[in-house]
Amino acid sequence: MALFRMLDPISGTISIDGQDIFRVPHEILRSALSIVPQDAVILGGSIRLNVDPENQHSDTDVIEALEQAELWESVKERFGKADDTSAESLSGSQKKQLCLARALVKKSKILVLDEATSSADPATDQKVHELVNQGLPGTTIVSVIHRLKHVGLYDLVAVLDDGELVEMGNPVELLENSASRLVELFLRD
Repeated sequence: MALFRMLDPISGTISIDGQDIFRVPHEILRSALSIVPQDAVILGGSIRLNVDPENQHSDTDVIEALEQAELWESVKERFGKADDTSAESLSGSQKKQLCLARALVKKSKILVLDEATSSADPATDQKVHELVNQGLPGTTIVSVIHRLKHVGLYDLVAVLDDGELVEMGNPVELLENSASRLVELFLRD
């Protein structure tokens, strides 16, 4: 929430590329960020509108993002239809894929996956993490996860306990240390 400046931290600063985000106007900061939230945010309107709400990208770019999110085949018949229910009628997993396509077309510097696959089916969960593993060029991915199956795909992990940072490091190295808090969590998972 603080990264998107929806909450102000009590202390400390958050910097992106050395710039304190609290000195950056909201609209500029948020234009550099994307999120795939735990609960998919669906706008009233077409599939296309949901992927590119500000109409800044070509149909080709939007379709490519839908293909990357493996949703295009399911939505191509209603892609440009302007009715208000095109996106709302998608399944829960498809709504997550739509949010992922929205983030992909935007090509933000930072992509936040906030429990993005918590209620997704196994295929969608796998697809999201495959995209992370393949890397999104020029994008830093911040992923909040409780299912630790894919933790090894990330470069850095921060383990929190009751809101406090208790461990941070390379997940592969942490998993090799039997005293690691990540190991403890991994064994419980």
